[in-house]
Amino acid sequence: MFDKTMRSVTLILVLISQLCFGQSKEKGEIIISGSFDSQYLRSFKESPEIWYYDQYDAGLENIAKKIPLNIINGKFSTRISPKNKIGYFLFKAEFDRGPAYLFSLFIIEKGDNINIHIQNGQQISFNGKGSEKLNFLNYFAKLNSSSLNRYKIGDSKRIDYCRDELKTKLISAFDSLDKFKSKISDTVYNLIRINVASEIYSNYILNIASGSYSADSTYLKNLCFELSNLNLQQIAFTLNNRFIINNSSSYIFYLYRLNLTRLAVAKGDNRKRPPIESVFSDITTGYSGLVRDKLLINFVQDYMRNPDITKYAINALSIIEEPRLKTLLSQILSSKSQGAKAFDFVLTNTEGKLVRLNDFRGKVIVIDTWFNGCTGCIHLADRLKPIEAYYKDKNVVFLSVNVDKDKKRFIEGVKSNLYGAKESIYLYTNGMGQNHPMILHYKYRGYPNLLIIDKMGQIISSNPPFPTNKEKIDEFKNLINSNL
Repeated sequence: MFDKTMRSVTLILVLISQLCFGQSKEKGEIIISGSFDSQYLRSFKESPEIWYYDQYDAGLENIAKKIPLNIINGKFSTRISPKNKIGYFLFKAEFDRGPAYLFSLFIIEKGDNINIHIQNGQQISFNGKGSEKLNFLNYFAKLNSSSLNRYKIGDSKRIDYCRDELKTKLISAFDSLDKFKSKISDTVYNLIRINVASEIYSNYILNIASGSYSADSTYLKNLCFELSNLNLQQIAFTLNNRFIINNSSSYIFYLYRLNLTRLAVAKGDNRKRPPIESVFSDITTGYSGLVRDKLLINFVQDYMRNPDITKYAINALSIIEEPRLKTLLSQILSSKSQGAKAFDFVLTNTEGKLVRLNDFRGKVIVIDTWFNGCTGCIHLADRLKPIEAYYKDKNVVFLSVNVDKDKKRFIEGVKSNLYGAKESIYLYTNGMGQNHPMILHYKYRGYPNLLIIDKMGQIISSNPPFPTNKEKIDEFKNLINSNL
């Protein structure tokens, strides 16, 4: 199933890991300037931000240096003082449909002076010092999102089609990257190769596994064999270069997707996450060192809504050796663990008055977070409405916290009656959106979220069950009732 060409491609990951990566002595800021065309600019609810990462960790995208862009006559310019030689950045904006990333993640180096032109939300071009790698990454993003072959779910030759597509994309991407090699440092060139290979392999896994729950037994057998083969090779040839592991934006995500998909398919349905214990065991027995540590961080974030995650996160904390990651996981645990002190928030209500956590002392507090346009938030609000009515006058308060930056969007959401009950107290993150200290404290990655706090201001559960059926509703109520 896995021919010589595929083996040689896989070994690229190994060969690059063995190279010597020299660190440039280049000093200075990063300058990013550019322009948006006027039509695209009008589609924003507010000026976009640049999110900059000195250290990018998959699963922790919200932990970024967030730089608002001051756009005048369609033009902007900003300076970044990086901690490391290499970092990543992306654009984040607010639209009517909610927040979204404008383009892919881009790698950037200390001393780069980049000019960017963005047109129609689909075309982006770069020039200036360091622009060569960005133009390649822009090309690659389009290449990797394209489908070179068409195949049907259950097609017996689907894996072969996807493998041919993988090879074609790898060859095209590496050939194109080689054209820029003389203009890119060896360090960045090899890091990009790892990112490119990881992203193409990630898409390959997604393509061969998508919809496999409805495939016949022959296809599932071939799929399990292919995924197991990939997994064995990655364990045998795991990268050991700390620079690559620390700075790659895609390698850890690829390994995590591979393991998660393999376990899910083996259980017969890749639409569902595999059991938490099997994923934890797979990571801790199959990997070691920095790769294992980063995979465990990804695992904890991915399974944050699993009721058993605290137990596994504590185990992960005892295993992780990398100081930075150990501190990061400690922060996650201290912000979300049962009994931890809840964040002492200051928010604004619909009348513009400040509301604090301490205002509700002596009451059990249920907090949900949402943004206008979030379908999942609407579904959760519908489920919460009868629960809120049930607890009326029972020393329980429901806070519905909006994370839109535009106050008009907040008020429109409240007036729609879609995001809460009449018993809800609607609050707003004071124009800070997802940058509000409370949102950052709980490290929310998506919406909606639920949080239950006791009468003394301590967390009952940062991961209560979503009340989607009778069993979950009873569990949710029991968490409240046991603290009244």
